Amino acid sequence: MARLLVIDDEALVRRALRRILEGAGHQVTEAADGAAGMIAFLAAPQDVVICDMVMPVQDGLATLRHMLAACPTVKFIAMSGGGRSSAGSLLDVAARVGARVTLDKPLSKATVLDAVTGVLAGTP
Repeated sequence: MARLLVIDDEALVRRALRRILEGAGHQVTEAADGAAGMIAFLAAPQDVVICDMVMPVQDGLATLRHMLAACPTVKFIAMSGGGRSSAGSLLDVAARVGARVTLDKPLSKATVLDAVTGVLAGTP
């Protein structure tokens, strides 16, 4: 199916997303922060990037901006589990900057798979 890069500083979130995505036949690469995600993406561009917005080292917005600069067609899904108001505002900014889809944590299996399927099909 598709190659996906999951960037999140929480190992449990990465593991859960890996399980969901690999269960649907996708190949998954993980990164624990935006800087590591950029290195992984530049080494082997992925079909879709799923990235948390609040992380140490390099946050999701900086990661989104850097990825768009390197690859303007990147299919980027932004996610956040911060407080409702802060998560919403971060996700709003991510959408304005270029995220194809934004997701509020906690994520359900159906939500994740629908987002990935839509982004791959070009219908966010």
